[in-house]
Amino acid sequence: EETQGNGVEASIPGIPRGWTGSSTARALCQLYYFPETEEKVKHLKRKNAELALIAKRLEERARKLQEANLKVVNAPVAMKGSSLELCKKACAHQRAKDLTEQASALLAKDKQIDALQQECRELQAKLTAGKEGPHCLNLLDFDHLLRESQKEVLRLQRQIALKNFKESRQSSKTGSKSSSSIAANCLGPSVPTLDTSINYSSLSKGVQLGEPTLEFELRKKRKKCENLEHEVRKKHKRCKELVSIVEFENADLKLQVVLVTKERDSALQKSQGLQTKLENLEQVLKHMRDVAERRQQLEAEHEEAQLALQEKQEEVRWLQQAQAEAKREHEGAVQLLEAQVRDLEDQCRSHIEQFSLLSQELKRFQLQTGKTGPLTSTLVTSELPLMPCCSIPQSQCRQWEKGNCCQKWMSSGAAATSQKQVKRLESQSSSSKSESMQNSPKSCPTPEVDTASEMEELDVDSISLIPESGSQGPANLQVFLARYSYNPFDGPNENPESELPLTAGEYIYIYGDMDEDGFFEGTPDAPLDVQAEPGPSAGILVISWLPVTIDAEGSSNGVRVTGYAVYADGQKVMEVASPTAGSVLVELSQLQMFQVCREVSVRTMSLYGESSL
Repeated sequence: EETQGNGVEASIPGIPRGWTGSSTARALCQLYYFPETEEKVKHLKRKNAELALIAKRLEERARKLQEANLKVVNAPVAMKGSSLELCKKACAHQRAKDLTEQASALLAKDKQIDALQQECRELQAKLTAGKEGPHCLNLLDFDHLLRESQKEVLRLQRQIALKNFKESRQSSKTGSKSSSSIAANCLGPSVPTLDTSINYSSLSKGVQLGEPTLEFELRKKRKKCENLEHEVRKKHKRCKELVSIVEFENADLKLQVVLVTKERDSALQKSQGLQTKLENLEQVLKHMRDVAERRQQLEAEHEEAQLALQEKQEEVRWLQQAQAEAKREHEGAVQLLEAQVRDLEDQCRSHIEQFSLLSQELKRFQLQTGKTGPLTSTLVTSELPLMPCCSIPQSQCRQWEKGNCCQKWMSSGAAATSQKQVKRLESQSSSSKSESMQNSPKSCPTPEVDTASEMEELDVDSISLIPESGSQGPANLQVFLARYSYNPFDGPNENPESELPLTAGEYIYIYGDMDEDGFFEGTPDAPLDVQAEPGPSAGILVISWLPVTIDAEGSSNGVRVTGYAVYADGQKVMEVASPTAGSVLVELSQLQMFQVCREVSVRTMSLYGESSL
C-alpha cells in the first residue's frame, strides 16, 4: 500500500507531500459515506472525460486545418478581386457566427463547471462542519487539482482555436473561394474559442500582408501548434493517469469501506454482547444485595434468638435453684417426719409393754377371783386378733384431722371399714411415694383400754397400724374428714371434672397448699406413647414420647411442667429439663441398663411432684 501511495504521489505533481494513499483513502472514504457526494464526484469524472474528448477533437481539427492550409498554399488559384472580396466577407461572417455559437456553448459549459464547483464547495463545507481534520485539507487539494486541470484544458482549447482562426484568416488572402469554404467548413463546427467579436478592419489588414510574411507566420504557427499539441497530449495523458489513480483509489476505498462496515458490525455485536453481560452483572449484583440484606436480617434474628436463649437459660437456672431449694426443704421435712415416726414407734413399744403388763395383771386377777365379767371378756376377745401396734390417743387423732400432722396413714386390712374411698390431690408424688402411701396406716383414733364401746364402733380388729420407718412424706400433708356427701356433676358447675366428689365419713388426704378459691393442685399428667427405638448409629438408643404441653411455660393438671424423668424398671435414670421435649438419646454408659431392663417409663416432673404411671 505504501508503494502504491508513493507512485500516485509521484505521478501527480499538484498533490502535497503529506497527502499519501492512506490519507486519500480516508478522505474519499468520508466522501463515500454521503451518497450525494459520490454522485457529484461521478459527475465531475464525466465532465473531465468530456473535456478530454473535446481536446482530442481539437487535435484532430488542428491537424486537418494544417493539411488544408498546406493544400491552399501549394495550389494557387486565380480569382477575381471582386469575387475574392465577397468570399472573404462571407467567410468572415460565417466564421464570426460559428465562433459566436461555439463561444456561447463554451460559456454554458463554464457555467456548468462553476455550478459543479459551487456544489463541491458546499459539500466540502458540510464535511468540514461535520468533522475537521487533515483529510478535509486533502479534499481541498484534490478539488483544487481538478479545477486546475479543467482550466488548463480550457486554456489549451482557446489557444488552439485562436491559432486556427489566425491561420484561416491568413490563408483566406491567397486561397480560392472553394478552399476558403472548405477551411471554414472544417474549422467552423468543431473548433471552440472564447473570442466573441471580430473586426472587419483586422481582416482587411491581414489580406494586405505579403506572402513571405504569411509563410513565416504559418511556420511559426505550425511550431506553436505542434507545441500546443504536445502539451495537450501531456495534459490528456496526465488526465488519464489521474482518472486511473482516482479509479484505483475509489476501488481501494470501496474495499476499505466494506472492511470498515464489517468492523462496525462486529463492534455492534460486541457492544450488544457487552450490554447483555452488563445486564446479567446488574442482576447478579441485585441478587447479591438481596442476599446481603437477608444475611443481615438473619444475623439480627440470630442475635435476638441468642438473647432469648440467654433469658431461657437464666430462667432454667432459677428453676433449678428453686427445685434444689425445694428438695432441701423436702429432705428437711422427711428428716423431721422420720424423727416423729421414731418417737411414735417408741411410744408404741411403751404402750405394748404397758398393755402386756396389764394383760398379765388381768390374768392374775382372774385367777385370784375366778370370775370373768362381760367387759373383760370383750376386752380379751378383742385383744387376741390385734397385732403389736401403738395406742394413739383420740386427741392426737383429732389434731391430725385438723391438718397439723405431717404423717399419712392408710388402712391395709380387708374389713368393710377399710374399703372407704380415699381421694387425694398430690403436689409431689412418684411411684415410690404411691407405694409408701399404700403401705402406710390410716389415721384413726385408737381407743384406750377402758373405752371398749368406741373400739367396737371403729372396728379396730380390721385396722393394722404398722408405720413405715423409711418412707419419705410430702412437704405438707393435710387430713380432712368429710361430713357430707358431694357430687360435683349434680350441681350447676362449669367444670365438674376438676372437683373432687366426697362421701360423708371418709378421710381426705391433701398434699400441697390450697389456693384462694379453695382448690388443691394435683400431680401433672403422664406423657403418652412412650417408645424405645435404636438410634441413627450403633450404640445409641432413642426414647421418645408425646409431651403434655407444647409451650415452654405450659402446665398440666393445674401445675407448671418442669421436665420429664426416664425410669428403667422403676429406677430413675435421667431427667430432661424441657417441658416441650419429646425424645432423649441414651448414652453408651447407660445403654446396658436399658438393654437389661424389662420396662421403660417416662413421668412428667413439676414443682409438686411427678406424675403416676
